[in-house]
Amino acid sequence: MGHYAAPSHGITTQYQNFYLHTGGDPQHFSSYRYKVSLALVGKKQTSGKIFISLFSDHISTPEYEVKEGKLHPGNKYSGFIDSHVELDEVNCVDFRWTPLALQSNALGILLGAERVNVQSGEDGKVLSFCSSGAVLHNVTLTLGPCTAYTQSRYLRSHYRDWL
Repeated sequence: MGHYAAPSHGITTQYQNFYLHTGGDPQHFSSYRYKVSLALVGKKQTSGKIFISLFSDHISTPEYEVKEGKLHPGNKYSGFIDSHVELDEVNCVDFRWTPLALQSNALGILLGAERVNVQSGEDGKVLSFCSSGAVLHNVTLTLGPCTAYTQSRYLRSHYRDWL
């Protein structure tokens, strides 16, 4: 693609930045980007890492680290997953967390993802996945598509955040 390959003056009135994402692995020149946002649930804060895996009917991504540091239940976290595989349509999400190195989970802290939103980079479509539980460290929590019941429960519980 050359410097003047596709002039686009006058298409929009807003200034836009475009980036070519080529991935970090030279064997896989390009990758597929997914934005992942999650609402964390639990009773106590801790320091740790959050990992997310995406699944479609025929293929899945490996676990990707989305957050490292202080994990506060009630907060929302987001990150990007750069996958070497393109998923047809994500139909479930796995959540797992671990304490940071040299820390233990002797108190038995439970954390979970109440809701995970996955936005694909190609078309911008957002898919939502819900769960009502929390797990110990290194235990996988699988989130399925949100139903009308789980979406309304989520909206009621977070209505105060919108005021």
